[in-house]
Amino acid sequence: MAETGVFRTDDMALAAAIAVSGRKYEVTKLTDTMATWSFEQDAEVERVVNEYMRWELQCEVRSYLAKHAELRREIYKIMPRRSDASVG
Repeated sequence: MAETGVFRTDDMALAAAIAVSGRKYEVTKLTDTMATWSFEQDAEVERVVNEYMRWELQCEVRSYLAKHAELRREIYKIMPRRSDASVG
């Protein structure tokens, strides 16, 4: 994705809400504790973000939950593994 017109979030719930609307995304940053999703910014992404922030976003529950689970599985597949050495 080009840097211009990119919306980034580390909120998995918001990322799922945007992705369920059909927008493609990239996981652009992944650490032991955080992932960041990037979406090409357009009017639909802005609408979803604005409605989400006002607690007014409505979407089909099953589609949303399926997308949220998909995002979670995706990041767990590529997330760096934590070392067991720190467990005491």
